[in-house]
Amino acid sequence: CTDLNTPKWQPIQQPPFEIHDYSACASPGGFVVSGGLSQNGIQRDCYSYDAQNGHWNTLPPMPSARREHSLIYHNHHLYVIGCYDGSPLNSVDALDMRNLQWNHLPPLPRKVSFAYLAIVSDNLFVLGGCCGLNWVADVHEFDLTQQTWRQRSPMP
Repeated sequence: CTDLNTPKWQPIQQPPFEIHDYSACASPGGFVVSGGLSQNGIQRDCYSYDAQNGHWNTLPPMPSARREHSLIYHNHHLYVIGCYDGSPLNSVDALDMRNLQWNHLPPLPRKVSFAYLAIVSDNLFVLGGCCGLNWVADVHEFDLTQQTWRQRSPMP
C-alpha cells in the first residue's frame, strides 16, 4: 500500500488469511476482501482493511462460499455477484455495512464468474464475465431501488 503523500510503497499488516481466487474492492477508508480458495476449500470469509489504523477487521461470513466472484461497495452496502464453485453461479448477496446483515437479492439473469461491476446513477451494472469456458459480453443492469434486473445491449 502506498501513502499518497510519498512516492514509495509501504507494507501493510499481513492479512489474517492465505487465499487465492478471492475478490476485493475499495470501500470508505480502505478495502474489502471476500471468499476465495484456501487449502481448506472455497471460503465464506469476509474482511475489511482500515487504511487509517492499518488493521484488518472480520466481517460476517458470506451466506455461501464463493471464489472468482465480483465485489463492489456502494451506499453502505457490499454487493457480491456470481462465482464459480465447479460451475458458474448467478447468486447475488448484499451486506448492509451499517447493521452487518446479509440479504439475498434477485439472482443475476446469467450465471457468471469474473464479471466486472460498476455503479452508474444508483444502478449496478454487471459487465461480461465467464460462463463455463466461454467469456461473455453481456451487460445486465440492477436497479437498486426497484430490485429488478434489466438486460442491456452487449459489449462489442
